[in-house]
Amino acid sequence: MYADCTVIVGYFQLDSYSQQPDFAPLKNLRKLDGRMNIFRSDGFLTLHGLENLEVVEGTLSIHLNWNLTSLRALEKLERVGLNLYVANNPLVPQEDLDWLGAKVQVGGTKSLTMPAP
Repeated sequence: MYADCTVIVGYFQLDSYSQQPDFAPLKNLRKLDGRMNIFRSDGFLTLHGLENLEVVEGTLSIHLNWNLTSLRALEKLERVGLNLYVANNPLVPQEDLDWLGAKVQVGGTKSLTMPAP
């Protein structure tokens, strides 16, 4: 359904999604003209499939994904127009949070944190 999409307009949310381990169907997505919220989705192990995402015009939130192990698929992400929020993904290494925070230009607030012990 999304295989040929390069731009998605609107609010893209995945809540409690467990049917798929990654975002492979979005492999051609370059821009999200809206916001993306990925949370409480135990099925996601990586963000594979988002390797071509360059811009999120709104807010990008990635939180409470207990099995997510890496953010490195966001290698081409250059800009988030509003807020970048990545938190409480306990298997994501601190170096991935630091890497993403350093490379992405954010128009609003930037919050990248590990879960509390």
